[in-house]
Amino acid sequence: NRKILIGSGTQHNNNDMSLRPTYPSHTQEELSKMEALDLLKTQVTRTNALESRLEGLNKLELVATVIGANLVQRDMVPWLLSQFLTTDKSVDEDEILLCLANQLGKLGPFLFTNAAANNNASNKGAEDDPLAGSDSKNPTAFGSVLQLLEHLCGIEETVVRDATVRAVHNLLQYYNSSSSSSSS
Repeated sequence: NRKILIGSGTQHNNNDMSLRPTYPSHTQEELSKMEALDLLKTQVTRTNALESRLEGLNKLELVATVIGANLVQRDMVPWLLSQFLTTDKSVDEDEILLCLANQLGKLGPFLFTNAAANNNASNKGAEDDPLAGSDSKNPTAFGSVLQLLEHLCGIEETVVRDATVRAVHNLLQYYNSSSSSSSS
């Protein structure tokens, strides 16, 4: 039951570590009782305001830090897939997809923990391979994020594809460093 600070104003800067709502659909009291991931979901999905959605997505790493690796893997990643892994690549604005690609590249520390291994303990080698899932229909969080990044590579806008490649690079660097430190 981790909560995150919610600011009361509408002005913010990039160093602001609060989730400041830019939409009036909830009162300050209602927002202060919401869990961090629920607030993120509300801000990203229940508003048509591009600025608000961007603001919410820019807090992805912060929310991941607040909720921890288990909830990132169990709840956040599947939700991200449901929101952004669509067959219609024109559903979201390029700014949203660019922000998403940049933020996904920062989730490495939350994707490579024992939570994925514990969930797949029945699979031989699952502890060593974050890409191993219980079956092909249930990929691990890392595999799911890679699936979403693969989707983003198909976006027409070059800056989105470039950011996606950087995100994959960042995640693979984190994967390599976590693999080499766990085998030592």
